[in-house]
Amino acid sequence: MREAQGDIRLVGAFNNGEKWAYKKVYFRYYNSLCFFVCKLGLQKGNAEEVVQDVFVRIWERDNHFESLNAIGKFLYVSCRNGAFNFLKKEKSYQARKDDFSRLQDDSIEQPITHQIIYSETISRVSWAIEKLPPQCGKVISLLFIEEMTPQEIAEHLKISRNTVYNQKMRGIQLLKDILSEEDMLFLILVAGFWSSL
Repeated sequence: MREAQGDIRLVGAFNNGEKWAYKKVYFRYYNSLCFFVCKLGLQKGNAEEVVQDVFVRIWERDNHFESLNAIGKFLYVSCRNGAFNFLKKEKSYQARKDDFSRLQDDSIEQPITHQIIYSETISRVSWAIEKLPPQCGKVISLLFIEEMTPQEIAEHLKISRNTVYNQKMRGIQLLKDILSEEDMLFLILVAGFWSSL
């Protein structure tokens, strides 16, 4: 698929060190990269630090990227390496990597493109959840992001399990109008959404 004219201009400006292009790339990838690094075992604050360090390094280097996709791949690989370096310094690299591998079915070894798609899909789903009505969004977020059971959610929010069920069903209906079919399928299959009740 040919790269959009705007993306070609953006990559050229980024390679030339233009601040507006750097800012646009930063906002395009920052949240997805933070989520990606958190999935590798870092706490949110440490993940943000790793991602920010990568953006500082990419700003300071002499860039010759051919496409926006190439910039994205570089960022994800750099963040993955930064996360593993951080974990090594914490002397828990191997243990956390083993734990992550068991939990994620060896997803660390998947091609970086799969990790990018996964992280960006999570980012879009999280954005959609934020658009839901407050209580509904809270229930969906606790089910999907926090992976809490309906009973745990009911106790946490001090509502009935039936209310959790109703808010979940309402959330699913609303998300169908916000998300693409592919992202909705991801939510249902990968997150085990139907099986959580």
